[in-house]
Amino acid sequence: MDFLLDILPSIVFALSFAVAALRFLHILQLSGYRAGPYHRWMKGQVHYAVLPLIAAVALGAWTEFGRWTLCALMPLAAVMTVPRRRVKKKLVMTARAWRIYLAACLLALLWCAALCYPALLRAALPEGADFWLTQRTEVSLLALGLLLTPWVLLLSNLLLSPVQKAVNNHYIRDAKRILASHPNLLVVGITGSFGKTSAKNMLHAFLSTTYNTLMTPESYNTPMGIVRTVRESLRATHRVFIAEMGARRKGDIAELCALANPKHGLVTAVGPAHLETFGSIETVGRTKFELLHALPEGGLAFCNWDDGNVRKQNTQGLNLVRCAVEGEGDYRSTGVRTGRDGSSFDFTTPDGASQSIRTPLIGRHNVSNMTCAMAMAHKLGVPLERLAHAALTLKPVPHRLELKQQGSMTVIDDAFNSNPSGAKAALEALAMMDGCKILVTPGMVELGQEQDAHNKAFGRQAAAVCDAVVLVGEKQTAAIAEGLRESGYQAIRVADDIFEAFKILEDIDAGGRPKVVLLENDLPDNY
Repeated sequence: MDFLLDILPSIVFALSFAVAALRFLHILQLSGYRAGPYHRWMKGQVHYAVLPLIAAVALGAWTEFGRWTLCALMPLAAVMTVPRRRVKKKLVMTARAWRIYLAACLLALLWCAALCYPALLRAALPEGADFWLTQRTEVSLLALGLLLTPWVLLLSNLLLSPVQKAVNNHYIRDAKRILASHPNLLVVGITGSFGKTSAKNMLHAFLSTTYNTLMTPESYNTPMGIVRTVRESLRATHRVFIAEMGARRKGDIAELCALANPKHGLVTAVGPAHLETFGSIETVGRTKFELLHALPEGGLAFCNWDDGNVRKQNTQGLNLVRCAVEGEGDYRSTGVRTGRDGSSFDFTTPDGASQSIRTPLIGRHNVSNMTCAMAMAHKLGVPLERLAHAALTLKPVPHRLELKQQGSMTVIDDAFNSNPSGAKAALEALAMMDGCKILVTPGMVELGQEQDAHNKAFGRQAAAVCDAVVLVGEKQTAAIAEGLRESGYQAIRVADDIFEAFKILEDIDAGGRPKVVLLENDLPDNY
């Protein structure tokens, strides 16, 4: 019985660790299994679980009833790691998540075993015999083990990284084999700081009028996203494969090109996105243009020539096709009219042929993306009449200026991964609407040292358009609030999360006008 009492704290520790580890695994998954974002979350959030554990260490070490104090406080600390607000995206127990979780639990069990073994030895000693590891020390070490739970998850991820790399390489080799077995498949790459998913969906719609076309779904723009699409969906009947290519660091696009080997490429924009990892907009531009410089001889390099940062890039040696709205380009869209019911414009080819285009998509930047997508489709043999017909059927990408009706409110859902240029374009779309204009936003992230400056500028832009602003997260949106107040704007509300923000929307007095709400960005639960 004494031995069972000796190991009871270890049992409680193991169960508490299993609960707490799930929470930290969720955050690690939301962080893309990357240490940087994971550490950033821990700095601001983990304190609520640390305090009970520190108390457990102190009480366990210095009181007669340390074991029982620990048994009470460890489950409490584990439960406190569970989020107190509703989670937007739940933990998905993928094979990788299971490997990390089980490895972390194994490390915890080894810690328990290391502490139970001295307890077993102590039970075998004569009564009154001294032993180097006291029960108070055991209690403190167990509490310390639970305190280290988030770092144990990180360690597990690190230890398993060779396994994950081997798994990824196996799938990558298989995807390359499959692509090599389709020698007549035309591969097209699309990248850009923003607009690449929209342009990809548009190009798929245009090319599908003439060819059997496959594209990477949703925002599958990583090596494993492309690999999964190839392995699960590519068929012998496909003639064109459109691969969206995302990047966070220099060299990411080159890696994707080595995998997919695109024949033609499109760059939608170069802007201040992911500056936290890129470091500068110059690095962003060079990385995006890795796609165009990887094209083989005869490959066409399509560029959004309206983007000043695109025009600054090195285009020497490229078979360049410039696409512009109202500006100078090989393919041009002119006479743009965009409003609540969609957009219309005239699309002109390099040889002077013109076609009137109407689409239900809103926003000038959607016209820019369409111009690039239609230019590539036309170069690949799709007639202008088919382009015009397909444009009428286009639908917005979910959460990218997606127009919705929610009761009496009109919602412009632009909640996916906001950036300075996209946020400005979204405000321009909101300005065209009639009614009480309301902005709901948690601000922009991953902009490095320029993050506060961009959010502050966003606040000034919003002040010129919005009748009311609801900021999600007081700390996260402080720079936006500063920009709003500098512009003399006072109609600011602050919500703890998006669910509270929608409750605030219901209470805003629109003065009898219909409410038009712009949802600009939606940060994951690790922010």
